[in-house]
Amino acid sequence: MPTAKSREQVTGREFDDLYNADIPHFGPRPSPWLEDVVEATGRPHRRRCLDLGCGHGRNAFYLAGLGFEVTAVDSSPLATGFLKKTASDAGLPIRVVCDEIQNIEIEPAGADLIVAVTVLGSIPPPHIRRLADSLARGLGPGGILAVEDFSPQDPGASGTTGASEFAHLVSNYFSAEDMQRLFPRLEKITCTEQRVIDATHGNPHRHVLVRYMGKNVDA
Repeated sequence: MPTAKSREQVTGREFDDLYNADIPHFGPRPSPWLEDVVEATGRPHRRRCLDLGCGHGRNAFYLAGLGFEVTAVDSSPLATGFLKKTASDAGLPIRVVCDEIQNIEIEPAGADLIVAVTVLGSIPPPHIRRLADSLARGLGPGGILAVEDFSPQDPGASGTTGASEFAHLVSNYFSAEDMQRLFPRLEKITCTEQRVIDATHGNPHRHVLVRYMGKNVDA
């Protein structure tokens, strides 16, 4: 199991306090890793995507612009409200859902791509394995799951200098081995630990991230 802090469940309202300070908080560009993820998906027939922890929608807008049918989910009412209005104004058919991530029902085999960027870190530990299994089962044949989350080496795990302003909202930290064990049904494409400088929000800060991509090889 991942390394966990002792704290209560994180709610969407807590994220609202930070999202409200700067809209869109993470800027308009998608996660830098997402282009590699999209390349790995090839060209699935339907290109259905589930974006978990969508925030203001930087990844959802990028994927919708590529022709994906996107369902975007986040627990923050402020962020999802912003995304819904902006998508409507832009004429992008993004379906937006506001709910706690562990509460959503993921349609079996309903997606060609599932993206979960810094999502599992704020899920209550008792729900992590069930959600991970739902993510794997949510992929259609050949579908790709892309998960990015924080390593125990991340400054936020120890409270050292250089942590993100979101660090107090992260409860769980995952090694590469932890991440792979969560998805035994999938064929691993890659699972790496990477050190990055993040200048997309707040003051520039360091992260140590685990990036996992897995594929559903069931016919």
